[in-house]
Amino acid sequence: MKMTMVVLLAGAALAAAPCLVQASPQLTLTVGSNTPSTFPSGGSFSVQNASSNGVTVSISGASNIASTSATNNNINANSIDIENTTGLTKTLAIDILDNGFTANGSLPNELYNAQESFGGEIAAGSASFVFTTTATSLTNSSSAQVVYSSGSYTTSSTPFAVPAQTSGDTLILSPGDLFSIDSNMVVTLAANSTVSLDILNDNTISTVVPTGNVVPEPAAAGLAMVGLLPMFFLRRRRA
Repeated sequence: MKMTMVVLLAGAALAAAPCLVQASPQLTLTVGSNTPSTFPSGGSFSVQNASSNGVTVSISGASNIASTSATNNNINANSIDIENTTGLTKTLAIDILDNGFTANGSLPNELYNAQESFGGEIAAGSASFVFTTTATSLTNSSSAQVVYSSGSYTTSSTPFAVPAQTSGDTLILSPGDLFSIDSNMVVTLAANSTVSLDILNDNTISTVVPTGNVVPEPAAAGLAMVGLLPMFFLRRRRA
């Protein structure tokens, strides 16, 4: 009777506990210190003439949610124009986060990596960049991150392009698992500099790619340890 009562009380407690609800998928675009702008996950985004810290930014692109492994999930900012209208060096961050991506690999517990590439031109002055792409599982604690810091580009560097930089294979996803991609760029512009990152020169792309490899099953590791136990006791007896 006591056990029955305990079970009933535990069930009642679970029923009364608030359900953890996954936030609705959306894309969030943040330019400098401005209030974030939100857009539907997996869709296009655009912000024009956003000013922050003396820098004016116009940006547009799309978040592409892929259904098969033949096409990769990515955030593609196909047009970014940044202008420092001050006589001082300025630094500005642009962050694009979409939490509505779905794993499109075919294997359970498959390993994924994160990739990023960018390119464009300096219309005036000079600028340098730090690009960070972070992919995070929303069903487990795994993630993958790649960071690339550029040197300083000038008008004489036009146009420039950086091929895909790749993280380690550390993101673990099974088919249908939800994950996010966070595409972050920090740009430092010399006084009165203008930067254009556009689709003709590789723009900026943050991509997540299934590798076709899987993590070892925990059960297999456990069986291996069980197989070693008799050897351990045998050695103890001989000693």
